[in-house]
Amino acid sequence: MKLFSKDKEKIQNHWREEIYPRQNSIVLNNGFYCLFEISHDESRLTKKVWLPALDLIQGDADNCEGLATLQAIETSIGEQIIGGECLAAGEDGFIALIEKDTEQLIWLVVLSGTNPFETLELKGHFIHATSSSGTVVTLPIDQPDKLSIAWN
Repeated sequence: MKLFSKDKEKIQNHWREEIYPRQNSIVLNNGFYCLFEISHDESRLTKKVWLPALDLIQGDADNCEGLATLQAIETSIGEQIIGGECLAAGEDGFIALIEKDTEQLIWLVVLSGTNPFETLELKGHFIHATSSSGTVVTLPIDQPDKLSIAWN
């Protein structure tokens, strides 16, 4: 049996069902969640906690009402970047990287208080996402936990 295979399966099942933690989080296709804090006084994630998907308390994902995609762009290697709004809380935005053909999740970032992400740009290895309130998030495509936030 492969290491964390059940955690990886849970991540993909939750992605298909549009279930995600109702807090600042990163969901990775390797079977892990990263929970963290953000603040208008900081441009980086703080207090990051990594845990296998099976260790996430189910109540942390309750009341998810899906994701509304507002924009999608393709990469040159068959991936798609999507951004939009977390329907459970209109002031929360999301950015995700998926495999275009299979729609398998690579990663999902949920950010509280940023507002929905309406504009996406891919510049080199960085995604620039701008929310409806003008907040700009810059993410390295291969390390979403290294994102930076320019609050508006």
